[in-house]
Amino acid sequence: MLKYGWIDYTPRFDYLIESWFDKEGKKYTGCDDGFAEYFKYWIGQPKIKYNENFWAKIILNENVPVGIIVLSSDEETYYIAEYIISPAERGRGVGSSALRELLDNGDLIIGKTIHKACACIFPDNTVSKKAFEKAGFKYSHTHADGDAEYYLYSGPYYASLL
Repeated sequence: MLKYGWIDYTPRFDYLIESWFDKEGKKYTGCDDGFAEYFKYWIGQPKIKYNENFWAKIILNENVPVGIIVLSSDEETYYIAEYIISPAERGRGVGSSALRELLDNGDLIIGKTIHKACACIFPDNTVSKKAFEKAGFKYSHTHADGDAEYYLYSGPYYASLL
């Protein structure tokens, strides 16, 4: 049984998501023009197929929206593009536990099993790095220009091959 509710993002959540962009939230996302514009940009890309290789899921805790996660996939790897938790829920374990639930239950949440995943995190975003590590991601490498760090997840099947 899932602890969190997972529903597809729709524009009716825009006002709420924008309210989550406090100073810290805005600093560590790629949503400079707001989440709605970010979503419109990606959903308009030719190779993007919503709910096939690109997902935006609102995370509910007791039916209250507490976060949003955006991910995409190629044939093998899932890429966490954005992960925003409500300021009221930060530091309470929601970020790592919801991420872990997604990794363990991808088939129920997005209709696909997640064996491998990658996240790109700003180097000074220690809170996100801790949440991703707690969920099972491991540091991989720093981008050549030093402005991003990559964290990787390998599910039980892939981890056993290493």
